[in-house]
Amino acid sequence: MAGFWLAFVCAIAAYCIFSTVAAQNSTSRNYTVGVQVSDIWYSGSADTLYITLCHRTTTNNATSSNNCLKWLAIDNGMQSRGAWYTFEYVNQTDIGVVDLVKLVTYENDQFCMQAVSVDGVTFTSSEAIGFQCMDVSDEAAAGTCSVVDAILDDSATVFNGELYEGTACANVGLIDTSASNVVAREVIPAEPGTRTYELSLTVSNYPFSGTVNDLYMRLCVDETRQNCTQKCLAYDDPDTSCTNDWFLFAGGVREEGNTYKGYWNTKDLGDVGYADIVIFGADMFCLSRLEIDGVDANAGSLPECISDESQLGCGAISVDLNNEVFSTSSAEQCSYGINSNDTFVEVQKYVFKFATSSVIGCGAEATIFFAFCTVDGSYQYPQFCSEVYQINTQLPDSDTEYTFTVDVSEYSRFNTISDVYSVDLWAYETEMWCLSDVTLNGITADGEAVLGPNADSGTFSVQMSTDVDDGKFCEGVTVNLVSSQFAEFSDGPYEAITECRWNAKIAANGTIEINEEPSDGAFNPIEWTAENPAWVAGGAVAIVCLCILCGVCCQRIMKKHKEVAFQDSDKSGSNWHGGNSAFY
Repeated sequence: MAGFWLAFVCAIAAYCIFSTVAAQNSTSRNYTVGVQVSDIWYSGSADTLYITLCHRTTTNNATSSNNCLKWLAIDNGMQSRGAWYTFEYVNQTDIGVVDLVKLVTYENDQFCMQAVSVDGVTFTSSEAIGFQCMDVSDEAAAGTCSVVDAILDDSATVFNGELYEGTACANVGLIDTSASNVVAREVIPAEPGTRTYELSLTVSNYPFSGTVNDLYMRLCVDETRQNCTQKCLAYDDPDTSCTNDWFLFAGGVREEGNTYKGYWNTKDLGDVGYADIVIFGADMFCLSRLEIDGVDANAGSLPECISDESQLGCGAISVDLNNEVFSTSSAEQCSYGINSNDTFVEVQKYVFKFATSSVIGCGAEATIFFAFCTVDGSYQYPQFCSEVYQINTQLPDSDTEYTFTVDVSEYSRFNTISDVYSVDLWAYETEMWCLSDVTLNGITADGEAVLGPNADSGTFSVQMSTDVDDGKFCEGVTVNLVSSQFAEFSDGPYEAITECRWNAKIAANGTIEINEEPSDGAFNPIEWTAENPAWVAGGAVAIVCLCILCGVCCQRIMKKHKEVAFQDSDKSGSNWHGGNSAFY
């Protein structure tokens, strides 16, 4: 009987041990692996690459396939040199400590790596050459593969490269990238209220189209850019606080002709139809095509290029994804809120600056009218627009900026610079005039200047199409301060709108006369300093030189005074003995 119970206890123990081992073997987990492309030229690759994680079982790197995950296919490769690419292995078998990362390619676009990371821990090569490259030449036998083994060790990580020609690649054992041994690229479920957008940006093939400047991109649902990507404190709470969200291509996109891909988890806007790409800096960027969640917009045979050299400005490409329409703009004062949110500061006055073109004869000697509107406003919905302002002083000179200050403290719809979406300017007289720039700044209740958007048209001409100067017909331009777009309009007997579009509002409310001001109401040294750094530096040098010159002059005067005093004392025969001469 004792033997029976002993056998029973042993059977139970064996079952428990077997169950525990089985449970351990079936344990799953997520892995995060990162690869950093080398900084050297042409390190990125657009070819499909494969990556896997392993736990080595022997010291000679002859790992067993049972201790490696399936291969993860990286479509379109890793193209941006110096950039990190991160991938998620979701719900995979727990293989233990990962001490080997393997990468393989079968194609000829060279790829070079300089670091890897596993679950947030970064490993770099301990060897003198800190990177490893791989590629397969066009002349190689079919089936040839190039492999990099990143053997991970806190003190002596090594990146080994090996080329396996022809059937030797398959005979290695671990290099099995057949469909049954490749896992789909999975994404960890997003937070409720968010969506992961797939981005694909292609740089033009033209020389010097890549850039080292950071690129910022946002996605929008509507053309007016009122419903764009946002980051929020709680995405599933409709009353939560949100701010504008931009996807950053850190370090730019450097290689001509390359396609850069990304996955962006942000607020779920649904399907998007518009995108804006913004650059700060003089290193030009040229865009060939942009694809968002499978919606592809191609710029055509000529790429769209942007750059900006101004102190406070930026360049931008606006893309209508569905209609494949690209437009570029440049502003001396950037208003996208990327570097600051000043346009959301409450102001009591708007300061409009209208600049005429440098072309001779582009001044406006006619009386100019203007009105500004919210995103919902236009001549058709004047309740969302300001009163009509009549400029008494005209804009008579070419290449001149005219400043006008409007008190908006009594407006309910206009409290910040960002409340203004567009500005209409027009004239009723037969007059050719050219509008170059429109700038909108603000002044707070404390008298502080707030910089706002600048819309630059290049050289834009607005010319009357009728010889009748009776206040009935008009011609002008609508300036979109958000996209920096200028849209000319002409209202007259042969146009779609037969009478000036703003006449009904003027008939109902009249106009407010306004005169040009020499500045924004008062000289603001902070604004002037920000806009004129070269003058500040030059002025500082001039002041230092002036101080040195004054010091030299004072020294010479004092020396001359001492000599005269000495000569006078000698002539008078007085008993001069030096006194406090040590202080001279």
